[in-house]
Amino acid sequence: SSGINAEWPLRPGQKNQTVEELQKKIDTFQGQIGKLKEKIHAVNEDNIELSNKAQSHERKVLEADLHSKNLMDLVSKKDEAVESHQVEYKNSTTILPVLEVSVIS
Repeated sequence: SSGINAEWPLRPGQKNQTVEELQKKIDTFQGQIGKLKEKIHAVNEDNIELSNKAQSHERKVLEADLHSKNLMDLVSKKDEAVESHQVEYKNSTTILPVLEVSVIS
């Protein structure tokens, strides 16, 4: 059994045995605590790694959004330039009416 079987008052031999049993239990608990601390440390490292990956992903998404916006701006400017060129071309080929001026002498 895991309990300490001793009757009170303890004889000197029983005291030593009880102290040894308690020390073994303490050692076992300290070992378990050490293993748990290692697991917690590993989980914390995993969390940091995941957090870094998430931040990196968010940064890439923002960069992609910015790139997309820049491309859309370029397309918009190209369309404006094409329209402007077409208007200039149309204006340059428009035949203006000739005004006849009569000179009265």
